[in-house]
Amino acid sequence: RAGMANTYHQLGTLAQDRGDYNTAHDRYQQSLTIFEELGNRANMANTYHQLGTLAQDRGDYNTAHDRYQQSLTIFEELGNRANMANTYHQLGTLAQARGDYNTARKLYEQSLHIEEELGDRAGMAATYHQLGILARARGDYDTAHDRYQRALTIFEELGNRANMATTYGQLGVLAHDQSHYDTAHTYYQRALTI
Repeated sequence: RAGMANTYHQLGTLAQDRGDYNTAHDRYQQSLTIFEELGNRANMANTYHQLGTLAQDRGDYNTAHDRYQQSLTIFEELGNRANMANTYHQLGTLAQARGDYNTARKLYEQSLHIEEELGDRAGMAATYHQLGILARARGDYDTAHDRYQRALTIFEELGNRANMATTYGQLGVLAHDQSHYDTAHTYYQRALTI
């Protein structure tokens, strides 16, 4: 039964990646039903999380929030700090998509705090990057620049070229917003080179 549930979950992920959201939802629900019958709380939480990302992809933010909260509750009960950080991050992106920047910032900071405790450098970089996007959206360009730089430093340490390019691009947008055209050109060129 556990193997079936895992397979349904993987089929859900595949369908979601293909944009077949109805099939993804059905497969995740099949997976969740089995995990509930087995009392497998960890995999229930993972499936709730995926149902949250699916709802978020569909633009159903209320359902996404509910599923992330269900996931977070279980991760907290299990003491799974890494997945708690990931879920706080997702709740932050959800709040940001809703335009609730104060809540988004708090959730990203909760995620970052755990990532720092765990030494999760990749997670820290991703969260710094999101905090940069959030600060830029709020018009706080100095904070945005600082957060992007922190993200970039870690991405460079990790050799994550794709995210380095993305962050250079965001630094370019930030410089462009401030009419620093030469600086924007330099950052865009770095992103393009990568």
